Amino acid sequence: MSTSAAAAAVTGKDGYGDEPWCDRSLENYVVRAKHPFNAEVKLDKLVEHFVTPTERHFRRNHGPIPNIDGDAWTMTVEINTQRPSVRKSVHTVALADLRRLRQFDVVAVLECAGNRRDGLKAIKPVNG
Repeated sequence: MSTSAAAAAVTGKDGYGDEPWCDRSLENYVVRAKHPFNAEVKLDKLVEHFVTPTERHFRRNHGPIPNIDGDAWTMTVEINTQRPSVRKSVHTVALADLRRLRQFDVVAVLECAGNRRDGLKAIKPVNG
């Protein structure tokens, strides 16, 4: 499936038509659902690298991906503590603020919580 055909396949009039599309080759994926988009890398493609390249990560969404204006986007974080002197702290940061933070490369394991769901369903019903 070409990228443009894949992009057309995941758009629609149900809130998913405005999702940003990232270039990726869907022939490397097993698509489990289009809305919300849910796909996993085929095993033979996954084992080609010791460290999984970003473009081969699983894709699991629980709703439409918002198409944001990065220049206007902000995030508010509210922190509640047990300390009487600082019960609540509210911080608002812009995407530009986050991008200015020091970046680190970390090798870590990231696994979709849905792995082995079919095997678990064989034992007892599970959600998802």
